[in-house]
Amino acid sequence: MKLPTNAAEWDKECERIVRAMQGYAAPYITPISKIISDDEGELLGTGSYVEMIGRRLLITNEHNVAILQTNSLGLQFHGNDGVYKLHNSAPGIGYPVDCAFSLIGDSIWSGLPALQPHQAAAVPPDRIALAHTPVENELMFFRGYAGENSKLFFKTLLSTATSYLTREAPLPQKWGDSRFHFALHYPPEKATALDPGFNLPIPKGFSGSLVWNTRYVECVTRDIPWSPGQAQVTGIVWGWPSSTSCVLCTRVEHLRSFLVLALEEMRNRGEITGS
Repeated sequence: MKLPTNAAEWDKECERIVRAMQGYAAPYITPISKIISDDEGELLGTGSYVEMIGRRLLITNEHNVAILQTNSLGLQFHGNDGVYKLHNSAPGIGYPVDCAFSLIGDSIWSGLPALQPHQAAAVPPDRIALAHTPVENELMFFRGYAGENSKLFFKTLLSTATSYLTREAPLPQKWGDSRFHFALHYPPEKATALDPGFNLPIPKGFSGSLVWNTRYVECVTRDIPWSPGQAQVTGIVWGWPSSTSCVLCTRVEHLRSFLVLALEEMRNRGEITGS
């Protein structure tokens, strides 16, 4: 196996990778919405379901859940149009990690199919990298919900996810900290849309999207057949400096550390039990 050698070959491979990752990541994500009333909601950002030390979690940015002080948050499950209120607390940590999580109990996750089936899934632990260590020029992917693609129709909040394949960019000056963060190229005017009528939106709403290291370049250079099952979570989107053509992300090692330590503290306080 060899890496593509010209633009046409790269375009063909990138489309294949996007299509594969699009379907692979879809069950793991949810729009995060602010519940204004029983009939009205507003998109805040993106969340994902992951499994960590035997617990199923919804994770997103800390700044997305800060509104819990005044409003309820809504989440959804892949394949189910219903919006469900987030009932558990959402421990969080601010900048530079900017992450929060909430436990998703079996009564909600497994109880829903009897009433309204869903196809949501939690990212398994072996798909969460230990650290952000991509090979040079690796392809990165994220799937999230942009605000401009979220509309309220007939008392239903409809949000369309955007899938995006890109590469790591230099961290812009005065933005972020390289010990905690990395950046991804995000130039809407240069992006290629795979489907007619879809353009790369303003990133507002992508906050909380998991970033996947596709490991495509790594696999090809090691002569390993690539599939989306090779991909690993390598970070989480948290910011968009509008003056730059990039989005800012927290490195996965800091995400992992926060989740593990926070869950252990909850266990020590008796808020969760079991192994």
